[in-house]
Amino acid sequence: MKMAFENADGVGTVRIADRLDASSAGELKTKFSKFQELSGQKGFVFDLKDLATIDSAGLGALVSCLRIARTKGVEIVFIGLQSEPRMIFEITHAFQIFKFFDDEKTARESFETAH
Repeated sequence: MKMAFENADGVGTVRIADRLDASSAGELKTKFSKFQELSGQKGFVFDLKDLATIDSAGLGALVSCLRIARTKGVEIVFIGLQSEPRMIFEITHAFQIFKFFDDEKTARESFETAH
């Protein structure tokens, strides 16, 4: 798994590439927890356009990140979900938990309208 963390205009962006699975889930939770503590953002966009595959542990890591953010009163939204990971989200009904947007601009704007 490859990860990149960015801050811009009060919104944090987490870019995840390759695989999010049992071998990388803990790393995501740890790094996101540190990122959100330091950033003071009003929300986070998780960019999944380069995520090729995800398993149940990876999905659990995303749920954990959502919980971490919500304890600070902020939301996480997602963009760029590809077909194989999308299937996991559909099978597990994760679309009911997470908010998805078509592009980063719209996702970022959602934090403006929420406040």
